Amino acid sequence: MKKLEFVGLVPAAGEGTRMYPFSRAVPKEMYPILGKPVIEHCIENLREGGINRIFLIVGHQKGALMDYIGDGSFYGVKVAYIYQLKRKGLGHAVLQAEKWIKEPFVTLLGDSFIEPKKEIQTMMRVHTEKRPIATVLLFKVDSPIGYGVAKFKSLENNSGPIEKLIEKPSLKEAEEFKINGKYYAL
Repeated sequence: MKKLEFVGLVPAAGEGTRMYPFSRAVPKEMYPILGKPVIEHCIENLREGGINRIFLIVGHQKGALMDYIGDGSFYGVKVAYIYQLKRKGLGHAVLQAEKWIKEPFVTLLGDSFIEPKKEIQTMMRVHTEKRPIATVLLFKVDSPIGYGVAKFKSLENNSGPIEKLIEKPSLKEAEEFKINGKYYAL
């Protein structure tokens, strides 16, 4: 079986409304976690997963982010920027890369922090072996509020085909997504 080559895609065009008014001055992806901006953790996660080409989706007021990351050479990767003119949600952000990405890609949100880093390698291995349309890394949460959550067709060993996704549902809307008192969030 031919080894798949993956590229990275990091949507980082959001306004940071939940962090307002701070996000007016500093992009949310630049807020520090463990001594460095969260966007730096994203790039390191992708690099440690074996990905050395990364596209960042950026928008209004992301100059500080672009200045900080530059071309990615400081991190041992190549970074290119795709500008999202209108923010219409995560799906729209990912579609902005359609003209540039032809190979399988890993999307990490620019304001997300993933530990342990090996999760990306595991996800890429599963995707390479099973060759689904998409492979999504989810995490369990007690409340769906503020997250996108997944409903599975069937679930074995915390894995299975996804039947439905819903973005930031109310508790009532998310009730059918609950499994053993938890939700699987994006």
